[in-house]
Parts: sequence; structure tokens; C-alpha cells
Amino acid sequence: MKVILTQDVAGFGQAGDVKETKSGYARNFLIPNGLATFYSPALAKETEAQKKREEAGSAQMREAQLEMAKKIDGKLITIHAKTSEKGKLFGSITALQIVKNLAEEHDIVVTAKQVKMPVIKEMGEYEAEISLAENINAKIKIKVI
Repeated sequence: MKVILTQDVAGFGQAGDVKETKSGYARNFLIPNGLATFYSPALAKETEAQKKREEAGSAQMREAQLEMAKKIDGKLITIHAKTSEKGKLFGSITALQIVKNLAEEHDIVVTAKQVKMPVIKEMGEYEAEISLAENINAKIKIKVI
């Protein structure tokens, strides 16, 4: 029986793939769980067209992410923090502070999950990495004063 996958199925295929499978697997598992639909030539054409549109959109998205990485790379962020007399911070610098600083001072919007940084508990200069997409990263410098 031929089916068109509507979602990724581990070990079987990706969304949009046309697969030949046993009818019991299709009727009892794939279709009731919304993972596949019955095959028809018209639906297969529509699915293929949708795949092409998504690929074109992802290429544009990748270009935008590369441009953003160029914009972010090498930026210096200065964070003012309260410290003890020995230079130790009261608390630590968090990814949320980095995100807020990037948004306010440089008009760059990223999420805290995208920021990979060392633990910062003292004054000084540090380096953090912002992961925009797979294999697209930008480095920023953090100065804590």
C-alpha cells in the first residue's frame, strides 16, 4: 500500500515522502496517528510542490541568518554589575542579560537558548557564541565592569 507521510517517522521516512508499506501498518498505525495519508497522484504532486516551496524558503532563511551572523560577529557588549571589593560579582551574568543588551544597544534579537557562554562571576572580558542555525555561529565579546 502506498502512503504519503505527513510527519517525520523515525526509521521510516521524512514528511512528504511517498512510501510503500504493508497495509496493516498503514491502516492501524500511520493513518490513525496522523503520520500519513492514503496515496493519490494529485496529493503527491501537491506534496512535492510544497516541498519545493519549503526548500526555497529555507534557502532564504539561511541567507538571512548568515547576514545576521555577520552583523553580530565581533560586537562588544559592556555590562555594568555590582561587585565586591575583590572584583567578584554579586551573582553572575546570565544569557538573558546578554540578549537584553544586544536588543537595546545593537537592535539584534536573539533568544537566551542561542547564547552559549562561560560562567561569568568576576569582572573582565569574556567571549560568548551565538548559534543562529546549524553551522551558523557568531562570536561576541563581553566586558563586565
